[in-house]
Order: sequence, then C-alpha cells, then structure tokens
Amino acid sequence: MNRLMKKLLAVTLILSMLLSIRTNVQAAALVETGVSNNIYVIYASVGFQMTVDVKGGKTANGTNIQIYKANDSNGQKFYICKESNGWYTIRHAVSDKVLEAADNSAKSGVNVQLGTFSKKSGQYWRFYKAGSDTVYIKNKLGYFLDVAGAKTANGTNVRIYKENRSKGQTFKLAKTAVHPQSLKLSASSSTLVNPGDTLKLSWSAAPYRATKAIYKWTTSNSKVATVSGGVITAKGHGTAVITAQTYNGLKASVKITVIAPTKVTFPLSTGQVWYMSTYVGHGGSNKSAYSAVDIKLKNGKSCRGYDVKAVASGVVVNDTYKTSNGQITIKCSTQLITNNNVVFAPNTWYVTYAHMRNIKVKKGDVVTAGQKIGEVSDVGKASGPHLHLSISHTNWYQTSTNNYAISPYYVNGFV
Repeated sequence: MNRLMKKLLAVTLILSMLLSIRTNVQAAALVETGVSNNIYVIYASVGFQMTVDVKGGKTANGTNIQIYKANDSNGQKFYICKESNGWYTIRHAVSDKVLEAADNSAKSGVNVQLGTFSKKSGQYWRFYKAGSDTVYIKNKLGYFLDVAGAKTANGTNVRIYKENRSKGQTFKLAKTAVHPQSLKLSASSSTLVNPGDTLKLSWSAAPYRATKAIYKWTTSNSKVATVSGGVITAKGHGTAVITAQTYNGLKASVKITVIAPTKVTFPLSTGQVWYMSTYVGHGGSNKSAYSAVDIKLKNGKSCRGYDVKAVASGVVVNDTYKTSNGQITIKCSTQLITNNNVVFAPNTWYVTYAHMRNIKVKKGDVVTAGQKIGEVSDVGKASGPHLHLSISHTNWYQTSTNNYAISPYYVNGFV
C-alpha cells in the first residue's frame, strides 16, 4: 500500500510539473507583433473565408460585430491605427467608429460592437503572434477577441473572452482597399473663354478612407474640350461633358462650355447721346500706364442709375474692387465681332468697368453680351457719375508686369 501511494504521489508530481511547464511555455509564447497603419480584412480561423463583419454594414453606435462570409463589402474592412499610447484602434473603414467591448466591461462573453472613440480601455487592442501569418487580438482590459463557440455560421457573434488560444481567437489580417461609394467633382459646370484655356478639377470620394484614384476620364466632344488627369483644355467653341469614373464604376460629370465669339454691344443705352473722353492713368508703382474711356451723357445731365451692359460675353474674373470702386473685370473671347470687322487679340480681352453701383454679378459668373451687370454711379474715385471702361490683353488688376491697356477708341466699332 505504501508502495502504491508513493507511485501515485510521484505521478501527481510529474503531472503537476508538466502542467506548470505547459503554462510557462504558453505565457512565453505570447509575443506582441506590430501592425502597420492600413486597411485590413480580418479573417477568422474558423470556417473558410469567414471575416469579422459589421452587421448590416451599419454605422450606429452599438452595431453588433459578427463573422460573415467574405464578400468584399466595406462592412468587412477596418482601418487599424496605432495610437500615441502604443495601443491600436480597429476602426470601421466607413464610419471610423472603433471596435469596443460593450459597456467597457471586463469579463468573458461581453459583446464586441461599434462605438465612437473615447479612449476607453475596451477600445484599445494589441496583436500577438499566433502562427506564421495569424494573430491573437487582445484588448487593454485583458480579454481576447473571440468568435463565440468557434462556430462557423454567418452571423456568429464576436465577443471578448479569456485567453484560450483556440481557433475562435485566431485571426489573419489581409490588406485591402475601401471601395468608393460616391464620387464628387469640384464643379458640376464651368465656362472657359478661349481655346487653350484650362481648368483643373479636384474630386472627392466617400467614405473618406476610400481609394481616391480615378480609373479614367472621358470627354463627349474632343473638338470642344479634352481632359487628362483632371485637367480640362478648351479646344473649340461649344459644349462638352467631361466624365470621371472610378475603378468600381462610379461616375461624376461636369458640363464645360467654351464661349463662342459674340458681337460687341454698346455698354449703355443707345437712346441717348454719350460723350466719351480718353482717360490715361497708372496702376500703381509696379504697373505701367493704361488708357480707358470715361462715358457720360453729352447734355451734362446726370447718368446715375443708367444700366451698364456687358459689351461682350465672358466670365467675371475679378471683383476685388467691387465695393470700393464699383469695379469688375470680365474675361472675353480672343475674337470680338464688332460692327465693321472681326478683331483678333493675341491673348484675351479683359474688359474692366468701374464706378458702378448695384453690381449684379460676381467672380466666376458667366455673362452674355448685353446683359445688365450694374448701374452708372460715382463709387470710388470719381468726380461724378460716369462709366469707366477699359480693355486689356492681360488681367490688369492681378499682375504687376508691363500691361499696356488699349483704349476702346482703337477697337473699331467697340464704342
């Protein structure tokens, strides 16, 4: 009997030692591994192609986390980000909300859900090497991400649980991309004045972590406008639709109009007799002299309040002095059709109107020849109500280089 007892005690001691060794080996094997900030699919080791999934792709706080068959949806994509405290957050790629232990509770079986990041311990995670390409995911509360019961069915709950190193606690991270769900261009329509003019488009995609690359750009009419890398170049007069398309088929378009040459119109009422005097001035210490005409009623009566009309179609490119000097500048076509002939400019016509009140247009607006743009007044440096009119081949009020303006007298038929 004593011999049997001794044998039992020896066996018990050996088993105890083996258990202790196994426990120590397990503890020693739990080695943290780094993860680069990126978008990932988190595959569960249970089943085949089963991934951590936001139920229904929803974004609300409290949305349940489950496993589901991989389907490449954005609800199965997470941005893993290392925070300043050395722990990681696992963020839903669409909502940017984090995976968290419900109620920040530290006990086995607590549900994992989406929540707004608030630096709670249950929202922080670390990764530990499980195999050559798999990891355990443990939160700051000391519990592991766990597939309930290591089940393989769609909809199986994801929870936190004490360490057991089972397949239900083993995951594989695979880098991926977030599909854009919507695409928006910086403009829905725009007007260019002359062939050769360009417009640079920018674009945005939602969700904001989505891949931003445009797969291709197309134009509906290459004789009017072409596009390359989002830069539109006017080729001829007319309209064209420029379309951007993402790799997953989303599209966004902008309508481009290239203004056609228009017949010059007189800027004031033709039912009156107007007196025009040449004005020669300067644009400041860094600008050359320029010329213009001042227009007022010949009979000496006040012309305050008379409508001022655009002499040619174009785009308002400057309204910096709209308030202080009643002034705007309109960029017009290189080709002006006057009463007697066609005048071609080497660059572009910029027509400046000054001393107006009740200005009806602003920078970026498209105007047509004969459209009311304001009223005659004496806003700014003016001795009395009149219209100050000048034309130039460069945007006078936005350059400090040599910039001789042309008196409207020299454009045959202009006034």
